[in-house]
Amino acid sequence: MGAPCGAALLTCGVTLRHHQLVIAKDRLQRAAALISQLHRLSPKNPQSWRRAQNVGQDVGLAGAHLEQAIRDAEKVGYIQRHADDAGLILLTDKGRAAASQ
Repeated sequence: MGAPCGAALLTCGVTLRHHQLVIAKDRLQRAAALISQLHRLSPKNPQSWRRAQNVGQDVGLAGAHLEQAIRDAEKVGYIQRHADDAGLILLTDKGRAAASQ
């Protein structure tokens, strides 16, 4: 029988420090589409806030899929939500660098 798995292990023999966040492919594609479109909309004024719903509509995202894409992009630091209006998003420097690749 194999060694028991402890709380510090994600699975037997794989420590948490070696675990990488895995996002489902469809979620990753939706977040990438959102970031790419936001980048396309902001070439001359990268510090302009955009309405998330409008950006999402441009790439076919709405409702729960749009909200998840926003959360995923925000979690990795690619976008920022406006403090006074969560419907406004801004591409961060990190997001601009990722979208430029």
